[in-house]
Amino acid sequence: MAFVRQLDWDHAEIKLPHGYRGQFLYSGEDCHIVATLVPPGAKGPPQHRHAVDQIYVIVAGTITIQLGDEVRTAGATDTIFIPAGVPHHNWNDGAADEMHIEVIAPGVLPNQPLAIAADGDSDDRALPYFVRGASSEGPRPEASTITHNWLVRAEDGSEHATIYLTSVEPGGSGTRTRINAFHEFYFVMQGTLSIAIGLDRHEAPAGSLVSIPAGVPHRFWNAGRELERHVTTVAPCPSAANSEDALRAVEVSLNPTVEHPSPQPAGLAAR
Repeated sequence: MAFVRQLDWDHAEIKLPHGYRGQFLYSGEDCHIVATLVPPGAKGPPQHRHAVDQIYVIVAGTITIQLGDEVRTAGATDTIFIPAGVPHHNWNDGAADEMHIEVIAPGVLPNQPLAIAADGDSDDRALPYFVRGASSEGPRPEASTITHNWLVRAEDGSEHATIYLTSVEPGGSGTRTRINAFHEFYFVMQGTLSIAIGLDRHEAPAGSLVSIPAGVPHRFWNAGRELERHVTTVAPCPSAANSEDALRAVEVSLNPTVEHPSPQPAGLAAR
């Protein structure tokens, strides 16, 4: 399988007026991950709902979204959690392109519709959706060169996907090679992420999605000169009362003759 997929709007599966584009970067039983571009004046599909949860992570620009009977706005690194059944519709009232990542979890079966029209729906109940910025806390970092900030997790009502923002300083690296009991995805927002998956090394530039199946050895680092940031999605949610404990991984050792080192940018001492 292709572990790294580069975003390419020319191959978007969803195309609407005024340049609205949506590209499926991943589709599976656990989730769908869609990159969406909304130019100024463009609108998403009319008011609709999903049978599963949907999460927006804003990458750039400002989104305006109707959730039930309420209209909200959100900017870069903000998260919008839309539980199953909540009617919604988004558009761009700004002067710059808006881009966001959509995580739809769990995945919708091929014989089921992804969206259900909800035109004219009105719901004045206290719906459990939210719009908010990244938390100042996140899972325990693997190293001093890495920070994590929670976006959404089980404690927030997201039962099928856990998402957090990861920042890696130049020359920084994650833990030693490890394996997870869950599927993990990295959408690179800024910089370039270097990652070893199995015995192969990959470079994931901004605008690409890294897909790491459960049980596959991997390790990442930042060999560049600028901060690297990516949105980490874990699906399905690990079954544990505490999200942080559930995200722990098993470190593994590979043959040292083939394990990938963490290259350091010129002028930076090895950490």
